[in-house]
Amino acid sequence: MCDFMKKHRTQKGFSLVELLIAMTLGLILISSMIAVFSGNKRSSELNSATADLQESARYAVEQISRDARMAGYAGCLRIDASNAVNVLANDSPTNDLRATIVTGSAVIDSLLWNPTLPGLAPPTTNVAKPGTHVLMLQYGGPDSTELAMGMRLGGQESPVADVTTFDNPNLTVGDLAIISNCEFGDLFEVTAATVNGGNSVFSHGAAANASGAFTRAYGNSGTIASTKLMKFHSNVYYVGENGQTNESGDPLYSLYQQSLPYNSADNPPVELVTGVENFRVAYGVRDPVTEGLRYVSANDALFDPGRVDAIRLGILMVSYDEVADMEDENTYAIAGWQIKPAGAGVPAGESHPKDRRIRLAFTTTITIRNRRNL
Repeated sequence: MCDFMKKHRTQKGFSLVELLIAMTLGLILISSMIAVFSGNKRSSELNSATADLQESARYAVEQISRDARMAGYAGCLRIDASNAVNVLANDSPTNDLRATIVTGSAVIDSLLWNPTLPGLAPPTTNVAKPGTHVLMLQYGGPDSTELAMGMRLGGQESPVADVTTFDNPNLTVGDLAIISNCEFGDLFEVTAATVNGGNSVFSHGAAANASGAFTRAYGNSGTIASTKLMKFHSNVYYVGENGQTNESGDPLYSLYQQSLPYNSADNPPVELVTGVENFRVAYGVRDPVTEGLRYVSANDALFDPGRVDAIRLGILMVSYDEVADMEDENTYAIAGWQIKPAGAGVPAGESHPKDRRIRLAFTTTITIRNRRNL
């Protein structure tokens, strides 16, 4: 019994110093774990934000590039003269297709674009961001169709006859269309669309066109194989307000596409990509003497849309929230312009906020392949 009590009394616990040391070590370990976790979380947020920006920018560039490569397409007809395509449609967004297949504006104010774009009033919803650029691209759709027969009326070749095709290239009444062979073309509004014997039949009456007659009777005299009918596209790209803010209250902007019909409440701009902070376009204008390219903006005195052989697109993407450790003091180059951190003497349209959001700049150059200058 005495031995048991003696052994029991000799057992000892941790001293106060030992407890303090153990607690200190535990706190250091926990702090290290929290720091590692926080760092991993921040790294994950940065990687996720960067990946989102890259994916969005890639989509935006691919969408615009696809249209730019189609700009000026009119079948085998090359848009190299002002009279190559006769514009009949009263509500056409162009009077001279050669001069408008690639054109644009600089946004001076949300409702003031310089120069003005043919047929388009600046949108009053999702208004454009001042200091950015606007790009207009026009072309005949790739889903063109061949004529089933030449244009004939009463057994005779006639430019007022209906157009009969094997298939319908996605045309309905009110749509604009191009009919062309390798030498001539007409841009008109479809006034009737019917089906006859499995073929599609389209009218081009004078009610919606300057004349009910084309410049010629297409598909006759051995040209039926080269004659195509296609839907006319005119798409405008710009950066505008999307009505949203992030957690810090910063306004968010998106890249929008406005397609035909313009100026219609039933056809508002379509939001393509969120997080586009700036959009710039430089136009490669071919010098008629030296044949060299000079890149200028749409509001430059040297801008000649009829001689644009290439465009340089610049997009500045910005993350939704502030996930960086420090304020962004970087200068970004997009399509030849320097976008600097906001500060004294830096125009608003050439600057970005000095916040902790991530930004990525993207620039690409696209050749207008359906252009052949005179």
